Amino acid sequence: MDKLDSIIKKLQTIEDLEKNKDILLECSAELISLFNHQSCQ
Repeated sequence: MDKLDSIIKKLQTIEDLEKNKDILLECSAELISLFNHQSCQ
């Protein structure tokens, strides 16, 4: 679950959500692909 930890750390570094929407989008895309990968196993 290292990927999940890195996503969580990335989200915790966000201070201004308006300025960091790209980070949110990136993290949500990573989460979706992570869960899709898990459900395929």
